[in-house]
Amino acid sequence: MRGLVGMVTAAMVVVLAGCGSPDSRRAQTVDPPARADSGARAVANRIFSAKQLEDALLSVSELPTGWSVDPESDNSSTKDSSGEYAECPQLGAVIQRYRDAPAAEFKSPAAAAFSEGLLSLPPAEAKKMLTDFSAAVAACRKLSIDGGYGRSFDMFMSGLSFPQVGDETFAFRATAQTVGVTVSMDQVLVRRAGVVLAISNLTTGGTADTTATEDVTRRALSKVDKVLR
Repeated sequence: MRGLVGMVTAAMVVVLAGCGSPDSRRAQTVDPPARADSGARAVANRIFSAKQLEDALLSVSELPTGWSVDPESDNSSTKDSSGEYAECPQLGAVIQRYRDAPAAEFKSPAAAAFSEGLLSLPPAEAKKMLTDFSAAVAACRKLSIDGGYGRSFDMFMSGLSFPQVGDETFAFRATAQTVGVTVSMDQVLVRRAGVVLAISNLTTGGTADTTATEDVTRRALSKVDKVLR
């Protein structure tokens, strides 16, 4: 699964091909994780294999009309991106846990890039991962990134209002801008027992559609609940 920096950088490289000067943006306050919902747990409290997690990922047929598999996605091998987080090692350490997670990537009819990843951990470790992610984002509200073409840009992270789904939910938004073009990404982590579901919605040239993020997140969690019993 591609990391946070990898997804945003890929979009910015396309923008930077046109050249220009990056603008500065002010980070907002990062909110704490949403509280757990009161829904019954359907996922078994055990460790699932990579094959079981792959079977629990969404397929394009389970998404609304007009969606497609991202032709640019390649999850056969994921590079070590720890060096991209030198300014924010705490954030890098958490994101690296998803480095080899089974993943699926899709394109929405509006050309937004969606990514889903699944991890299976002991429940206590899964809870700690969401706590660590929240603390890491709060500690790193700005990250400077080399976008290629001799240019760099700043990515800002802020809290994102999002409904409580699963046993525990944490969401934030990453935003970057250069040559007058905004790249916006919703990132949602949902814990169900020991399974951690990550959904990313990356939009170039506007603001990520959080309604679509919520829809995909709920569909993904529904499949996890159905398959991982």
